[in-house]
Amino acid sequence: VEVVVDITLLAQRLKEIAPPSEGILTGISDSRGCDLSAHMDYIREVLLSLHTIYSRDDLYDYTNPGHVHVSSELRGAVALLFLQVQRVGRAKDAMLIVDVVEVMAAQGIRGALIEADHFDGEDTRVDAHAPKPIEMQFLQGWTSFRHQLVTKHLNIIPEPDKKMQLAIYDLALMLGSRGSFANDKFQTLAEFIHELCHPECDYLVLLNGLKTVRAILYLQPDKDALALRLKKTDPKRVAERQELEYRKMEANAAPADAETQDRFFVTLQAQIARLGGVELVIACISSEDEQTVLEGLRLAVTMMEGGN
Repeated sequence: VEVVVDITLLAQRLKEIAPPSEGILTGISDSRGCDLSAHMDYIREVLLSLHTIYSRDDLYDYTNPGHVHVSSELRGAVALLFLQVQRVGRAKDAMLIVDVVEVMAAQGIRGALIEADHFDGEDTRVDAHAPKPIEMQFLQGWTSFRHQLVTKHLNIIPEPDKKMQLAIYDLALMLGSRGSFANDKFQTLAEFIHELCHPECDYLVLLNGLKTVRAILYLQPDKDALALRLKKTDPKRVAERQELEYRKMEANAAPADAETQDRFFVTLQAQIARLGGVELVIACISSEDEQTVLEGLRLAVTMMEGGN
């Protein structure tokens, strides 16, 4: 595949050069010419396109063996490129590559893993102990936090290739809890919803943000926290209930508490609506993108489930 060749070639070209000042490639030449910066710009557009393709089930056909094989090769090339992009100090491009591999993994595409701490031992120009970019530090910290949250505190064993679903799950637990930092009155959740309403909000951030807000209504973290304090349940039962409810959301089934019009659930519906949920739905329904409209409608239905 030509794209695999292009990505692999860029990795080879970056490996040949010394890390430039602030990662700027303009004016830098290698053995193949002086178009290295243009090559990087081209591959960035390719990566953005790949991110879109593998984020949408209607564009990637996982039942096609040919698509699966090519996708695995792409993942390998992208993971190889990450090492060199990180080495030359292009943190934003490195983060984009991480995002691409994340969505590919969520689609079940197997292949090479990103090794953020690995450098080619033969390249003595790299200080492996140098401070990592802020973006990379955040990524590694977030990955560690997510693992600790779901495995030790919620007793959930993550399923392979379900990273995006787990990220949405984690965000819903944090933003839906008044026990989270600076969220005692849902102010962080309100700011999150406000950002999703912004006309220039990133497409994928919006879609996953909609799922996160909707997941809060299914998981209801504060309800379980109260039940734990009153010793009406235990962590294992909480994890089982939340996992069941999250699966219901993924299947577009109604939350269990909607059927009984549970007081806590109805109150949470009204709170999210007042925090900007209504404005968010309106913004999504007015979109020209079908997937945005669909996710907006799903959130609207969940906010009104049970006759609220």
